[in-house]
Amino acid sequence: MRQHGDPNRDYAAEWKKWRKDRGWTKIDLARALFICVRTVYNLESGAHPPGLTCRIRMAKLQKRHREA
Repeated sequence: MRQHGDPNRDYAAEWKKWRKDRGWTKIDLARALFICVRTVYNLESGAHPPGLTCRIRMAKLQKRHREA
């Protein structure tokens, strides 16, 4: 069975807000997460939830920027 995180959490809105608050483009976020831009579009539109690897990368990215 494949897990996609907390089903009650709105990853799309959360990640889009985080990106926009920093003035990042979708390309910037894609590069930071090592994913393609199309995946960022799909994640932020809610077309599909982020996988575990992507959620881990995003958590690390958010932590780095919180400490900076």
